[in-house]
Amino acid sequence: MIDDERSTSRLLQAGSSTRNPGGPDVSRRAPRLRLLSKLLSALMVILALSSITVRGQELAGTLTGNITDASGAIIPNATVTFS
Repeated sequence: MIDDERSTSRLLQAGSSTRNPGGPDVSRRAPRLRLLSKLLSALMVILALSSITVRGQELAGTLTGNITDASGAIIPNATVTFS
Protein backbone atom coordinates (compact mmCIF):
# COMPACT_ATOMS: atom_id res chain seq x y z
CA MET A 1 0.00 0.00 0.00
CA ILE A 2 2.81 2.40 0.86
CA ASP A 3 4.61 1.57 -2.39
CA ASP A 4 1.46 2.38 -4.37
CA GLU A 5 1.17 5.76 -2.68
CA ARG A 6 4.81 6.56 -3.40
CA SER A 7 4.57 5.59 -7.06
CA THR A 8 1.39 7.65 -7.43
CA SER A 9 3.00 10.72 -5.87
CA ARG A 10 6.07 10.27 -8.12
CA LEU A 11 3.86 10.13 -11.20
CA LEU A 12 2.02 13.26 -10.10
CA GLN A 13 5.30 15.08 -9.47
CA ALA A 14 6.74 13.98 -12.81
CA GLY A 15 3.72 15.37 -14.65
CA SER A 16 3.94 18.81 -13.05
CA SER A 17 6.68 21.29 -13.74
CA THR A 18 8.22 23.41 -11.01
CA ARG A 19 8.95 26.22 -13.50
CA ASN A 20 5.44 26.23 -14.95
CA PRO A 21 2.88 24.82 -12.51
CA GLY A 22 0.11 25.04 -15.09
CA GLY A 23 1.93 22.74 -17.49
CA PRO A 24 3.28 23.48 -20.97
CA ASP A 25 -0.16 24.29 -22.46
CA VAL A 26 -0.46 27.57 -20.56
CA SER A 27 2.30 29.26 -22.55
CA ARG A 28 0.70 28.16 -25.83
CA ARG A 29 -2.76 29.35 -24.80
CA ALA A 30 -1.69 32.85 -23.77
CA PRO A 31 -1.45 34.32 -27.32
CA ARG A 32 -4.77 32.70 -28.24
CA LEU A 33 -6.44 34.15 -25.17
CA ARG A 34 -5.08 37.62 -25.96
CA LEU A 35 -6.35 37.36 -29.54
CA LEU A 36 -9.74 36.13 -28.35
CA SER A 37 -9.92 38.98 -25.86
CA LYS A 38 -9.13 41.55 -28.56
CA LEU A 39 -11.71 40.04 -30.92
CA LEU A 40 -14.41 40.05 -28.26
CA SER A 41 -13.59 43.66 -27.37
CA ALA A 42 -13.81 44.70 -31.03
CA LEU A 43 -17.12 42.86 -31.40
CA MET A 44 -18.55 44.65 -28.37
CA VAL A 45 -17.50 48.04 -29.77
CA ILE A 46 -19.05 47.22 -33.16
CA LEU A 47 -22.30 46.10 -31.54
CA ALA A 48 -22.44 49.21 -29.38
CA LEU A 49 -21.89 51.51 -32.36
CA SER A 50 -24.30 49.66 -34.65
CA SER A 51 -27.11 49.94 -32.12
CA ILE A 52 -26.91 53.72 -32.45
CA THR A 53 -27.66 53.57 -36.18
CA VAL A 54 -30.43 50.99 -35.79
CA ARG A 55 -32.20 53.16 -33.25
CA GLY A 56 -33.02 55.74 -35.93
CA GLN A 57 -35.01 53.23 -37.98
CA GLU A 58 -38.54 53.13 -36.56
CA LEU A 59 -41.80 51.77 -37.94
CA ALA A 60 -43.92 54.68 -36.72
CA GLY A 61 -43.79 58.33 -37.64
CA THR A 62 -45.70 61.60 -37.76
CA LEU A 63 -46.82 63.49 -40.81
CA THR A 64 -48.00 67.09 -40.56
CA GLY A 65 -49.28 69.46 -43.19
CA ASN A 66 -52.34 71.02 -44.80
CA ILE A 67 -54.79 69.48 -47.25
CA THR A 68 -55.89 71.91 -49.94
CA ASP A 69 -58.37 71.75 -52.79
CA ALA A 70 -57.72 72.70 -56.43
CA SER A 71 -58.13 76.40 -55.69
CA GLY A 72 -55.62 76.26 -52.78
CA ALA A 73 -58.18 76.58 -50.00
CA ILE A 74 -57.47 74.53 -46.84
CA ILE A 75 -59.90 71.68 -46.18
CA PRO A 76 -60.62 71.54 -42.39
CA ASN A 77 -60.67 68.18 -40.55
CA ALA A 78 -59.44 66.24 -43.60
CA THR A 79 -58.20 62.68 -43.02
CA VAL A 80 -55.38 61.04 -44.96
CA THR A 81 -54.98 57.27 -45.06
CA PHE A 82 -51.77 55.47 -46.11
CA SER A 83 -51.58 51.85 -47.04
